[in-house]
Amino acid sequence: MTGMKLVQINPIEVILENRKGETETIPYDTFIVSLGRKCNDGLYKELKTEIAEIYQIGDAVQAGEINDAMDGAHKVGTKI
Repeated sequence: MTGMKLVQINPIEVILENRKGETETIPYDTFIVSLGRKCNDGLYKELKTEIAEIYQIGDAVQAGEINDAMDGAHKVGTKI
């Protein structure tokens, strides 16, 4: 569930708040939290001195959505 703020979690349910400030209580068996994104360019930095032609795309440039990464890959692919 995107755009929600985690207000409280207990052993049987979570309480979330939407952008309007409304809360929602949801029971769960398994709860997975994915918070934030960050750029990961470690492999690119490691390989750029070893490989003659290398391109930096996707989350190696800037953390974003999968569609942005696919678009970047397509643009590079059409260049080479």
